[in-house]
Amino acid sequence: MAMVPLAAWWLDIAIVLFFLPYTFAFNWTYDHLRSSSSALTSTSSKRPATDR
Repeated sequence: MAMVPLAAWWLDIAIVLFFLPYTFAFNWTYDHLRSSSSALTSTSSKRPATDR
């Protein structure tokens, strides 16, 4: 019965070590793609300012 807490502790560490790089890579990729797509759309959709 003493192995159950030890196994749970190792499983918890394994989950953290998997999701930490995964979330870092996912967020970095999303931010990179979002910034490049917003740069593309902002340059093509600029309209001249109109005076009121």
